[in-house]
Amino acid sequence: MAKRYWVIGVYDSAYPQIFDKAWEYDLNNGTIAVGWRQLGDISSLSRAELETKYEETYGKRNTKDINTLWKFYHEISPGDIIIARRGRKIAESVGTVTGGAFYDQEKGKERVAGLTDRIYPNFIPVKWDGNRIDFGKIVFSFSTMYEIPEEKYGSLLETGSESKVAGPEESHEFVLEKYLEEFIVTNFDKIFGRELELYIDPEGANGQQYPTDVGDIDILAKEPSTNSYVVI
Repeated sequence: MAKRYWVIGVYDSAYPQIFDKAWEYDLNNGTIAVGWRQLGDISSLSRAELETKYEETYGKRNTKDINTLWKFYHEISPGDIIIARRGRKIAESVGTVTGGAFYDQEKGKERVAGLTDRIYPNFIPVKWDGNRIDFGKIVFSFSTMYEIPEEKYGSLLETGSESKVAGPEESHEFVLEKYLEEFIVTNFDKIFGRELELYIDPEGANGQQYPTDVGDIDILAKEPSTNSYVVI
């Protein structure tokens, strides 16, 4: 079976103290986890049973959440590669999956050291390399978990290991481009009025430097009149 590549958020980076405790636990114990604690142990449910359980618990269907949980338990396999994400710019580590997913509420509590009752009880064992990468720019989606192609994984590692220093002309062009991008995003409504809206995904991430399987989009917008996507 071909190796697959996944990005998983360690914890909500808006809570750095809890995040740090969760990541310390993962690094020391060789794990990573996802939430949806209200569902209880879903490890043995069929796809149809998971869908029903989700709707009964949350009062609605969220296909994205259901897909994430199903893939976590049934598609991530030993030998797959996981990137542990902090926010959208930092990879805490890259690791190799060493076993199957499992449910453990007590480990979920230990993982956050009693700092919150918002625990992540769904675990996967991972052997981490312990090398942190700060990309210095947005490279990840806010999605809890998603798969990336091997080419994207390779380009991320290449970007993270780059030590090349830009020359004066290259550096100047980069600054001008980033300034223009920031100016457009900051003044989006003034520039485009009601013709375009800056895209906001279901996880709350906006369309600036929006990651996709084929590369990052500088600015992703939508045209309300046609409900079409617009790439800037």
